[in-house]
Amino acid sequence: MASSVSPGAALLRSSRLFAMPKAQPELMTNTLASETATRNVPQYQAITSPLSSREKGDWGLKRPLPLKQTMATTTPLVKIRQFDSIEKITDYGSAADHVMSLEKFGEMRVAMTVPVPQSRNIGAFASVEHDPLRSVFEEDLDILTNDRSKEAVAKRWKFNGPWLAMLSEGEFKKFMRKQVQPRRSEFRTYLREVLAQKMTNEARHKAREDGSTAVTTTTAKDVTDAEYDHFVRTLRDSRAELYGYVSDFLDLPPVTQVGVADAIYAKANSEFSPYGMNGPPPSHPSAGIGYLRTTAFMENHPVYGPQEQKTPTLARIIRPRHKNAQANIGVGGFIAEIPAGSNEFTKRMLGGRYGSAHHTIKGVQQLDLDTYGGAKAYVEPSKAVVNSRGSVVISTNVAKEDAKLIADEKKGFRSIYNNKEIRRTKAAAAEEKERERAAQLEEAKRPETDILGSSETYGLS
Repeated sequence: MASSVSPGAALLRSSRLFAMPKAQPELMTNTLASETATRNVPQYQAITSPLSSREKGDWGLKRPLPLKQTMATTTPLVKIRQFDSIEKITDYGSAADHVMSLEKFGEMRVAMTVPVPQSRNIGAFASVEHDPLRSVFEEDLDILTNDRSKEAVAKRWKFNGPWLAMLSEGEFKKFMRKQVQPRRSEFRTYLREVLAQKMTNEARHKAREDGSTAVTTTTAKDVTDAEYDHFVRTLRDSRAELYGYVSDFLDLPPVTQVGVADAIYAKANSEFSPYGMNGPPPSHPSAGIGYLRTTAFMENHPVYGPQEQKTPTLARIIRPRHKNAQANIGVGGFIAEIPAGSNEFTKRMLGGRYGSAHHTIKGVQQLDLDTYGGAKAYVEPSKAVVNSRGSVVISTNVAKEDAKLIADEKKGFRSIYNNKEIRRTKAAAAEEKERERAAQLEEAKRPETDILGSSETYGLS
């Protein structure tokens, strides 16, 4: 005998897409950006449909989507803003921007790392190890969000309170008015508990010195008003201790200021937070975009064997250098800065010991209007970091010439396998480099008579 089900259960059983996650709020809106620009954080779930269903307009929704738009694309991915809008239609859009960016990021095989602290007061954090390639999945960095211990505060990325350094004046006043001022009585109670614990610790220390086993435990109710007032006056003279209590009570992310405040912060926090300078990320430091723990692996080419450098990524020059601003490049759908140091991307390559102007990448110093699609260059993505706005920041290195040749050969642009001309060119370059090295060694071994002249010149014969 079949059991009857409710209308809601019957609807769920017959529906192919009955639940969608709630849209995520937009973290940061740039009013100067284009409306069609890709947002730094995806808001909607991306869905797809097989070709057999897509030809009928079937996407598992209440009504079919128009074939004129959904079939005329090579990336059949949509995001649903509203199942039923006020016009009684399904409000949808393309979700290819974020999905393709995710696929390109996976192809680059970049590990997600924690930010590298940048502070001029090196002495305050000299004992902290700053590894630029520390993965966000390390056990000492991937701290649980509900861990409120003192050791976890410096490395935790999730806090109940906002990062004060990023708040505007209006947002800070709103935070003080709505979240801080109503909790004055709670903070007084919290300070009484702190004072009671401090008095208990002092009593235990005194008992150990006296050799006594009787220890008086002080509770918050045992603290008198005079003791509390004296404790508050003491905190006003010790800003570092007061900042620690306020941050712990409001669960605020640590803020590292460059200058005099570094010493105060170092006293209030025994551990240095990697997010204290630029703020914690709004999500997990990996942002769910990549789960690679390290880049310490070696690619194995089917013909050339193990490679010293992994396959580089072809980057597009988005914006050339302008005054003191460095050029920006597009790497796998993400905006990144050019590789640091003296290389073919920087202006320091324009002469002197580093070469002449033809060695620089075209489009870096000035806008390239001749190349179809814009100037491009190979770079090696080294690491990625999620900043406080939720954007993925990728760091790049200069790609080596051999890696560029192999990457072009994979795409069919060049043929270097058993290419005698390339082998002769590389052999000639190696011989020239060896001759220059031999000449430098010979120059260093010349005797003083060759440098100062023969002995006859000075009448020593």
